[in-house]
Amino acid sequence: MSAPTPAPVPAPHTRWPVSLGLGVGASVAVAFIVLAFLWPTKTLTVQNLPVGIVGDQSAVAGMEAAAEKALPGVFDFVTASDRDAAAAQIETRETYGAIILDPAAPEVITAPAASTTSAQMLTQLAGQLEAQLKAQATAAGADATNVTVALTPLVPLAAEDPTGSGIAGAALPIAMGGMLAGVLISLLVVGPVRRLAALGAFGVPGTLAATIRQTGDLT
Repeated sequence: MSAPTPAPVPAPHTRWPVSLGLGVGASVAVAFIVLAFLWPTKTLTVQNLPVGIVGDQSAVAGMEAAAEKALPGVFDFVTASDRDAAAAQIETRETYGAIILDPAAPEVITAPAASTTSAQMLTQLAGQLEAQLKAQATAAGADATNVTVALTPLVPLAAEDPTGSGIAGAALPIAMGGMLAGVLISLLVVGPVRRLAALGAFGVPGTLAATIRQTGDLT
């Protein structure tokens, strides 16, 4: 006769302090992760934002004084000779936008793809400039109805996400998904080469999916 097979011994229950400690520890970890994403948005301030400016000396001085009064310390104006020079500054990332003080065609140029925050501030500034020009025209007895300040996004975001909300909204899921993939691959895949291969298998399709989701372009 064969010896009887011993009954399997059940694994001991996890001790209560360990169970509760793991729950509290996971909760604290999640809280720190959330704070890591939210804290910069609460403490972010814009200072010395380089912005090109085109116009005669008196108009430029007046614009700089008005901007400093409305938003102290926010803008650092960089003089450009004309609109093309101001656009070149934006395209080479010397500035985040430009103000064209042309009496015949005033314009504010933004670069949303470089910074949605700076683009929003310049859009606000364009509205203030237009109101100021209308007031000046009215004071001079001219018709202010046709006074407008053109707002031109020189370096826009994707047409499917003009405000950049898709990028911001995807940041936390992408980060959490990346951490989850890293944990699973570390625990379930053995061997450094195989782990690298698993990371590649995760990263390439994920990057393509995120790009397609953001641009909406399948071609």
